Amino acid sequence: MNYFSFASMITFFVCVFAIYTVLKISYKSPTTILFALYMFCFALWSLGYVFIYPETNKQVIWFWYSVAAFGWIPAQFVRLFFYVYMTQNEFLKKQYWIIFILALFPVWMFYQQFTGVFLVKDFMMTPLGTVEIIDVTAPGIRFIPLYSMFSSIIGIVLLTVGIFKTKRKDIRAGYIWLIISNIIMYFFIMGLNILLPALKIRIPSIGAFTAIVIPLITFYIITRYKFFYVNLYSLENNHDVSIINGLYTIETIFDNIQNGILVIDDQYRIVRYNIYMSSFFSRPVIPGKTTCYEALQNRIIPCVNCPIRGMDGTPLMNQREVIKCATCQKQFDVHYYPILEKSNETKGYIQVFTDITDMLQQKKIQEDTERIIRHDLKNHLYAITGYAEFYKDAVEYSNKDVRDAFSIIHGESQKMNEIINSSLTLIKLERGNYNVIKEKVSLYLLILHVKISLENMIKQKEITVQYDVLKEKSESFIMYGEMLLLENMFLNLVKNAVESASTGSIVTISGEIDVDMEDYQGIIVITIHNDAVVPESIRDIFFEKYTTGKSGGTGLGNYTALLIAKAHRGDISYVTGDDKGTTVIVRLSRSSSDQK
Repeated sequence: MNYFSFASMITFFVCVFAIYTVLKISYKSPTTILFALYMFCFALWSLGYVFIYPETNKQVIWFWYSVAAFGWIPAQFVRLFFYVYMTQNEFLKKQYWIIFILALFPVWMFYQQFTGVFLVKDFMMTPLGTVEIIDVTAPGIRFIPLYSMFSSIIGIVLLTVGIFKTKRKDIRAGYIWLIISNIIMYFFIMGLNILLPALKIRIPSIGAFTAIVIPLITFYIITRYKFFYVNLYSLENNHDVSIINGLYTIETIFDNIQNGILVIDDQYRIVRYNIYMSSFFSRPVIPGKTTCYEALQNRIIPCVNCPIRGMDGTPLMNQREVIKCATCQKQFDVHYYPILEKSNETKGYIQVFTDITDMLQQKKIQEDTERIIRHDLKNHLYAITGYAEFYKDAVEYSNKDVRDAFSIIHGESQKMNEIINSSLTLIKLERGNYNVIKEKVSLYLLILHVKISLENMIKQKEITVQYDVLKEKSESFIMYGEMLLLENMFLNLVKNAVESASTGSIVTISGEIDVDMEDYQGIIVITIHNDAVVPESIRDIFFEKYTTGKSGGTGLGNYTALLIAKAHRGDISYVTGDDKGTTVIVRLSRSSSDQK
């Protein structure tokens, strides 16, 4: 069998296989059809030369040459439009006048081929097979090289535009190889067409050789870079529209979901991330280069306790951990899901980040609130315990004293119940969004009640509590605020003063009205003084949470008192010294404009 005929037969079957591969794809589109048509042109071209090379009957040769012409004449035209749809060039798809102009060239070529001599005027049999005899005066001798060059340039331009449009590296590589193959084949074929005749070397059709090589290269590149599964799907097909719309929907969800999503490869390099995740990076992220530990932890090596350090080809179980971002100071609950290949090798991870900063803060606030509640309940329990002890020895007192004691116990129990019911109030105070329920409050009567609540402790330490100034000017110390909160505030402050005072000393509670230019009714200033001195170690953090100078103290009394004062447009400060003891200064607005 003729070698050139055998090579053409191989090409024919390759083209048939390519057509079959494309047409068996369930989603048909202009792109798949154009590729199948492109391969069909080469199949006709190569099929014609399967019979031309070994044939000696010129009538049969001319018949098969006509069959081949139906392949090689429209091949360039079909290839251009295959490139248009493969690269998704929406502009050229809508320019129908360009299609009309380009279609004129193959129509004219067909007309010339079947009405006269377009390129080949005869055939000659040689030991290598049938050789074409070219008519040097025929129009095709000049037109075909120009047309081939023109279509090749347009094809290269389309592929180049496609390179810049696509974001996928594999598709970009496919375009580049198609450009390289087009350039090499064009100059190779044109070079042979010029060189061989100049050397007076006659071999069977160079055009047929092109038909052998081009489909092999094109089919390999397109299958190698999976164009069948990406670029051969056109948006114009109804099925494909639903697929693309689905992909857009998934992409929208991916970018807008309120969880950070990070995709990393087996070298910890970030491959993909969503918009929510990008706000937590410590540096600009270059996909494929920046690692997760660089972007999130600002490290130069992987984290010591990273659950994905075992990416050595063995699939790991889904991992979970809590991490703290080094730059944004947020805390995340992170789930790790391995990306497995068919061989069950781990090639990367999908990390899902859930911001639990607020949740942890809420949990901490809840714990703090429970401590504050326990602390405040404890204050009232002092009174209950003291008067319960009094009741135990009630035989020494009159019935009136017993009734008074039970009245105090009942009142303190009611306050404990109110504190429990107002636990949410303390959370709102910390957040600064609590709305005070204002009522008319006499600070003199309120502090008097506080003193009575602490009477048992005062007696045990033989403390003298003086509040004569408040008593003398009781009508001046009227303000608008929330009774329970204000009582808790002064209970904390007075109790702290009594506890820290030395046995047998004096605790002085006094007050004055301070003129304020912004508050024309003035500011109530209540001072609580004892002989104790605040330790040096806590002076700067005296009103901060968990600060205490007492053994077994919670460090919440002063902190809670300050929150309550601020909720009433006030403040608390203090002065301390070895020679003068400690004075706590409470400033509260008495403005009637705050009334409700």
